[in-house]
Amino acid sequence: MIKAVKQISDQGVDITLDLVGSGDAEGEYRELVESLQVQDKIEFRGYISREEIPNFYAQAHVFVLPSYNEGMSVATLEAMACGLPVIVSRTPGTEELVREGENGFTFEWGDIELLTQLLLKLDSDRALARQMALESRMQAKKFSWDSSAKKFDLLFFSQNNIHPESRRVKS
Repeated sequence: MIKAVKQISDQGVDITLDLVGSGDAEGEYRELVESLQVQDKIEFRGYISREEIPNFYAQAHVFVLPSYNEGMSVATLEAMACGLPVIVSRTPGTEELVREGENGFTFEWGDIELLTQLLLKLDSDRALARQMALESRMQAKKFSWDSSAKKFDLLFFSQNNIHPESRRVKS
């Protein structure tokens, strides 16, 4: 993502990146930011509380998760629920969240060129970004607690040949 910011900035596009969270690679990422001279474009935010995170989503134009192992990430679902188009690396589980070209895009981890192109596409086509934002919100509803409980109910009771309506609550 840091390298994509550099490429986009070099093309004259005004871009900023908020990196939320921390981890073992933070020192390496800070060094990369300095070596690419994009300190004025990238802010390391560190830990953000659950109460504060919606404010970050509200200020964002797109959510990006370039991870090699987070497929069904809570952060991606939160961003979708907040109405953001998403760009995530292809890992198991992402195909359930991202409908390619509808609510976001996927790319192979490490494919900086494609990530850069996708970000530029959303920057240049704001109507597409708005449509994807609406689709993200709709897609996220499929993963709400209510929706998940109903799906579990149907799955459990149909597998056990029990009609959900015939259940009795014992007191």
